[in-house]
Formats: sequence, structure tokens, C-alpha cells
Amino acid sequence: AVPDHAVKMYAESETRASMVFQCAKICQNLSKNVSRDFLKSDNHEWETLVAGEAQGSLVFFETMEDHTMAQNEGSVSGDKILLLRRATGDEEVSASGDGVKGVVLMHELPHLSHLAIRARQEGVVFATCTNEEEINKLMEGLVGKYVKMDASQQKVIVSETERPKVQQVVEPATTGGPAFHEAGGNGHRSLDIKKTSFLLAVGTRGSTRETCGAKAAQCGELQRMSADFPASPYKVPRGVCLPFGSMELVLDMQPRDARGQWEANLSKMDRLLGSNSGGQELDEACKSLREMIESLDVPRDFVDHSICSHFDPSGSLIARSSANVEDLKGMSGAGLYDSILNLDVNDPESVAEGVKKVWASLYTRRAVLSRHKAGIRSQSEACMAVLVQEMVASEHAFVLHTADPILSEEKERYVYAELVRGQGETLASGMQGTPYRLRIEKATGKVEILAFANFSEVDYSKDPFTQEPQRLVELGEKLCTLGEQLETQFGEPQDIEGALSEGSIYVVQSRPQE
Repeated sequence: AVPDHAVKMYAESETRASMVFQCAKICQNLSKNVSRDFLKSDNHEWETLVAGEAQGSLVFFETMEDHTMAQNEGSVSGDKILLLRRATGDEEVSASGDGVKGVVLMHELPHLSHLAIRARQEGVVFATCTNEEEINKLMEGLVGKYVKMDASQQKVIVSETERPKVQQVVEPATTGGPAFHEAGGNGHRSLDIKKTSFLLAVGTRGSTRETCGAKAAQCGELQRMSADFPASPYKVPRGVCLPFGSMELVLDMQPRDARGQWEANLSKMDRLLGSNSGGQELDEACKSLREMIESLDVPRDFVDHSICSHFDPSGSLIARSSANVEDLKGMSGAGLYDSILNLDVNDPESVAEGVKKVWASLYTRRAVLSRHKAGIRSQSEACMAVLVQEMVASEHAFVLHTADPILSEEKERYVYAELVRGQGETLASGMQGTPYRLRIEKATGKVEILAFANFSEVDYSKDPFTQEPQRLVELGEKLCTLGEQLETQFGEPQDIEGALSEGSIYVVQSRPQE
């Protein structure tokens, strides 16, 4: 029974005495000097994810959830810039509370993570800082003061500024993409869908936006495009979709008027949101709805014959959200709803559990608040279809934007890609580290390697793209071709997610970039 403090002290002393640690410290210092002296960066400790200018009180929180709790308690208000110690990548900036104009995060974050994408779409200035000295300056000198945050690709400056005498109150935006229309002139949005009258599953190529949501419909279009062109640079996983209204039909099959309880909980949620009650009552209402949905009894025969029978029995499945409030222009909902991985195709109960969890993710606090702030009139208007696809044995996962989101000018000239080993959760989440980053010029196909992957939990030193950078260049050329093809097909810049497996490129999703 060695005391914990003795174990920690011994382990730290051994680590710091090792040659590996000493070499790492030398490399760290060399990296800073190279950035300062050769890249001519004024503050190389910073990295800008969303450029712009923001003003507000600089407030420190461990996480964005802590900010939400403080907002509910009324201890913070007005325009603010959040200084966060860590992020998971699942956060929604606007749903965390009103008045957030900028974010400074104390660790690296993939530029195409869900959190970064949502901040970019919401116009929230976002930067990361990994230098302890810079962070201490913010913590000790500026927290609690009114500051100006000026972030560009060249530098990030946070400095004290004069607080305006009267702060302008900005109402939440109520304009949206083509899936929304104004209802009754009240600024709210209503959502047009068609719900199924029968419990069934349709192939992705038969999915439409009105019946199965934008994600499933887009996957169906990707399948058609891939099949129609034998020389297509990508493949699309096979899939089926449970259309809108399937959850309601299963509710009708339950005893004790489950449908009525569900509708009553939705009405209660609308009342709470209408009265700006975003605290414990809302949390309890969301939890009650999720527990109700996850406890539903989905007919085993239906899952077996309508879903599982369409897939290779030796494979695994993934259940993905396809809501009428995501993957839309102006409302991507990136990472807002759940995907359930590694479902056993030979176990209908496992697949049913995955489907129910996707349905239930419609009622997380974050999703509910996000829809409310986007101007959705009632939570009953949000509806969830479930896309079930074969799992790709992903060797590497990528996210590709066909208009470079990092550049402030001429972004349409380039595609921008980030790549990691394994599944895409590393990119989508807030895991600390740097993915492979590529910028490719569309006109020439010239590939610029911006960064090599470096995550603390994964050894990339023996990755083929690290050992042979030319392979990374060749992949960049292929991704550029893929991005241009999909951008042309869909008529606007695309946010594309995919995987590399056994020498092939798989596209699992493509949605409007903005």
C-alpha cells in the first residue's frame, strides 16, 4: 500500500529523467522558435478556427456546460467571451446560453470538428491557445474585464477595451434554409414533412427529404451517383431508412397511452421554453422523454425482416440520425443528434436499441435548446428518421470542405481536408491533438500539407501517411476530385464525411457547408 503521492512523485521523476522526455522538451522549444523566426508568426501559441472581431466580458469556465449552469442561475449575463479549459466537441455554442460572442479554448481542436463547424455557422469568433504563459495572462489580467478579441489567421489579440454604455440586444436569427417557411408572420419556423402510415423501412435510394430527412435523401443521391458512374472516385455504404412517423407508430403500439404521455411531455417542454425556464425543469422534461423513447418495445420481427435482412450477416451496422432539423442549409445540426455504432446485424434487439437511442437523441437538452433558438415553433415539429447503414471498416476517416473554411478570402479556390486514423469520432469530438491537414487548389490540384497528425492517444509515427508523405499528397488529389464532383452535383459547397478502407474511398455523408 504505497501512498498515492509517492507513486506520483516517483513516476514523474522517472518520466522527466528519461531521454524521450528530454528530447520532447527540446523539440517543443525548437517548434516554438521555428514558428516565431521562420513562419514570422506574432503569436504562434494561438490558432484561429473562426476569424473575426468580438467584444464582451471575458469569463472563465471549466466547460461550456458550466457556463450553461451559471446562465440558468442568473450569475452571468450580457455579451461575453468564454475562456474554456476543455471541450468535448459535442457542445452547441448558442444553446449554452445567450450573449456568447467569442470563445478561447485552452487546447487544440480539429478545425472541422462539430464544435468548430457550429461556431463558424453561428458567427462566433473562436480560437485556441496552448501556451501556459499566454493563458496565465488572460486568467490573471483580463478575466472579469470587458475585452476585445481580434482573431485572424496571422494573429489573435485579446485586450481590455471600454465597455459600451448601452449594449445592443441582438435577437436570435429566424431566417433559415429552404426547408423552413414563415408561419403566421410571427417569425417562427414550421417544418414540412410527410409521416408514414405503416411501420416499414425504405432503401436509401427511395428516401426523400419529406419522408426521411436531408441526410438519408442525400445518401440516396450519393448511391445513385456512384452507381451511375463506374469510374466514380468513391463508394457509398448500403443502407435502409425508417421514415418520419415510425417512432409515433411504435408509440401507438405501447400500452397505457404512451402516445398521449409523449404529447403531454412535448407540450410541457414548449411551455417551459416559452417562459424561458431553461433549468432543472427542462432537464427533467428532456430526461423523461428520452427514457420513455428508450423503453419502447419495437417489434423484433419488424427489425429482423425490414432492417437486418438487407445486410451481410458477417458485418456490423450503424444507426444514424436523419432529422428534419439537420443537414440543411443554415442549420446543419452537425453532431447534434446521436449515431450508434457497432450494432450486431444478427441481433435484432441490439439494432432496435440503436434505433431507439437515435430517436431519443431528439430530446437532449442541447438539441431542444438549439431548435428553440433556431426559431422552431414547437418541439413537436421536430421529427426523426433513422438511417441504418453497414459499418465501414475505416482505416482512416476524413472530413472535407469544398470551400476552405479557414481562409477569409478566395476560399472557393481551395478544398480543405482533415484526416485521422480509425473512425471519425476523433475529428468530430474535441479530442486534443492535430489531424492531418490538407489544402488543395482546385484549378491545379496542388496539395499543401498543413499539418501531420499528432494525438496523444494514438501513435502516428508509423502511419503510412507519416512515413510516406507522397501518399498523403496523392490522397489529397483524389479528395479534391471527389469534392469538386459533389460540389458540382449538389450546386453548392459541401461538408463531406468519409472513410478510407481497403484502398477505396467511402462517402458516408454530404451536406451544405453553410
